[in-house]
Order: sequence, then structure tokens, then C-alpha cells
Amino acid sequence: MTIPATDDDHYAVLGVPNVAPHLVIRDAHRRIIRESHPDLVGDAVATERTVRANAAWAVLKDPVRRAEYDRRRASREAGPSSATDQDDGRVPSWGPGGVRPVSVAQLREAAARESAYSVIGRAQRAAFSAASRRVGAGIVLVGTLVLLLVALR
Repeated sequence: MTIPATDDDHYAVLGVPNVAPHLVIRDAHRRIIRESHPDLVGDAVATERTVRANAAWAVLKDPVRRAEYDRRRASREAGPSSATDQDDGRVPSWGPGGVRPVSVAQLREAAARESAYSVIGRAQRAAFSAASRRVGAGIVLVGTLVLLLVALR
């Protein structure tokens, strides 16, 4: 399987205008998948088209990623800027559709949305750790008693 090119215009891949609403983009993606899914068609061109359509859909279905893509696309069309893109505090992050730059603040926000990192998640981890220590101590105690009983016989 090939990895989609990062310079693909996702709107062109799906054949929709850049102002298309979510439902139009979804329908275009579904249409392309029906027409060119490798399990149905089976040739390399269809596989490539499906991979590119899935990569485009992975970006355009999420409003946050779509807005980020639109900003990058607009800046690419505007031409090279004098500021370097390497110094904006962004790090590469792997996700659906490939590697995309995200800021450290975005990573922290994403981690904060995960239940394991919330206040309740921290409390659950602390309770689980305490219970694990109690169980471990009980196992050690029972093992010690069994060894003593065997040694005394």
C-alpha cells in the first residue's frame, strides 16, 4: 500500500469545493469508496484512489483538522512567507492521514480530554495502585505463611 502524498489537495481528491459542507464531503468519500474499493475493483489504480480518498476523509471529517488543513492550504497558496515554520513550537504527531504538526498546547489539550488524565482518572489510578499494593502484600504474607508451615513439618 502506498502512503498518500502530503501535497494532495484533499478537496480535489474527493471532487468537492473547499466550502462544501460535511455531508457533501462524506457523500463524496462514500461514492469514491464504492467505485474504487480494492476488494471490489482490485487494481492498483483503484487501491491508490481509495488510499488517497481515505486520507482526505481522515482530515476533512474532523472540523479542527479541516480548519488546520485549510489554514495550511491558504498559506501554501499565498506563497512562501518570511517566517520559518520550524520555529512555531510545533512537533510532528502521527494520526489518521499521516504526520501532521501540532503544538504542545494541542497535545496537552488532547491529553486532558482523555479520561485517564482527568481528576477522576488520577483518582482511579491511585485507588488501583493502592489496591494492587494490598493484594501484593497479601500474596507475600500468604506465601510466607505457607513456607513457614512447610518448614515446620
